[in-house]
Amino acid sequence: MLKTAVAALSAVFLSATAVFFGDSLHPVWWLMWLAPLPVLLLASRLKALPLFGVAFLAWAIGHLNAVSYYRIVQIPYSIITLAITVPAVFFALAALLYRFLLLRGHALAAAAGFASLWTILQYLAEYSGGSYGNLAYTQMDCLPVLQLASFAGMAGITFVVLFLPASVSAAVTTRDNRMVLGVSAVVLLAVFGFGFSRLAGDGDDDPTVVVGMVVSDLKQNMLPEKPDDALRLLHQYAEEAVRLGRRGARIILLPEMVAVVTDDHIPQLDELFGQTARAANARILVPIIHPLPEGRRNEARLYDAAGRLETTYWKHHLVPVLEDRTRPGTEIALLRDPRSTIGIEICRDMDFVPLARRYGREGTGLLLVPAWDFVVDDWLHSRMAFMRGVENGFHLARLAKQGRMTLLDTRGRVRTERSSNAAPFSTLLAPVGLRAQPTLYTRWGDWFIGVLAVILLASVAYGLRRRTAS
Repeated sequence: MLKTAVAALSAVFLSATAVFFGDSLHPVWWLMWLAPLPVLLLASRLKALPLFGVAFLAWAIGHLNAVSYYRIVQIPYSIITLAITVPAVFFALAALLYRFLLLRGHALAAAAGFASLWTILQYLAEYSGGSYGNLAYTQMDCLPVLQLASFAGMAGITFVVLFLPASVSAAVTTRDNRMVLGVSAVVLLAVFGFGFSRLAGDGDDDPTVVVGMVVSDLKQNMLPEKPDDALRLLHQYAEEAVRLGRRGARIILLPEMVAVVTDDHIPQLDELFGQTARAANARILVPIIHPLPEGRRNEARLYDAAGRLETTYWKHHLVPVLEDRTRPGTEIALLRDPRSTIGIEICRDMDFVPLARRYGREGTGLLLVPAWDFVVDDWLHSRMAFMRGVENGFHLARLAKQGRMTLLDTRGRVRTERSSNAAPFSTLLAPVGLRAQPTLYTRWGDWFIGVLAVILLASVAYGLRRRTAS
């Protein structure tokens, strides 16, 4: 009894530590391949209820690393509790299924069922609140594994990250080790083989456009609301945009929520940036908060090089609490020219997979993303956006206040990146690709979830037929 209790506490500590550092704002990607292992190695030695408790505690304790961040973005404690406990319940339920199938005598079914159930539950949970917290984001620094998103979406990455430690555990604790390790080796070779071949197959001869970015993180420039302050800042941004245009920028981005601009001052805004676009000979994207009688809009206004208002995009997915007074948009914004199709999203929109896939189906080659981060999440939130580019085969230009200015390609590789914290203004000027590279994920969507459902049902059905432990 004492040995079992010590082993259980050790499993909680080891798994929680791996989760704490492996699924954080700056995750150590390989730790997530180890995180489930200590708990799963105990599965056959513990009864169902103690195993549920050990698995729940390990996952929940590991994710206490997010509490301070959630408070920075003003998430209520009730939502924080759900954000920590729900994934822990998923992990515990998957561990129970693993134990059940393992004791029934089939190691491969246990590993596949464990990974399938957790991935399906995560997929179902994220559709209402976005993909933040998806296990796949822990792998953003492992480019070969990241390429799996172009084929099977984030579900493919999550399944592999969970299946491999589960299969190792099953091989260690049963006699089915040859079959399980053989399948695991095939999966591992297939994932990394696909990843490296896709990274090698990206051509460097694609057409490009020079993108300029400008942002100010000064306190007085965060979101001026008084008309005089707003106009002062908008004129400063216009001056910086002209400088970028004279240095060769053909598309210029400003960050999310540059200023609050009322209906009375919209004509002045349009005149200012119409003139600026002509002087810079560039398209300019100007995101603002636009109060209207029916509610505020978080919008981005794009002016073409001739000074005309080319399109307006309204942010779809609003930040809870912080944007409660803002109305969401419903339409995407596409700009088509002979070399490419260019799209627009704003900040949290990139947390939602279906919206980006709409752009992918339209053949978007470059997505422009003004954003506003919270300093501590600058790495993770920018990388979450990068996943959308890998899934759908478009290049990305993302600019965040209190974050990073980044250009990346269709494989998720950062081409140019710079912090936004220089004063009074940070700027970036560099080329980015324009050619869309359609993916199987764009065409087929979440087909892999259906495959996992079949794997899960087959694993359970097979396990129910087996009566003898190995």
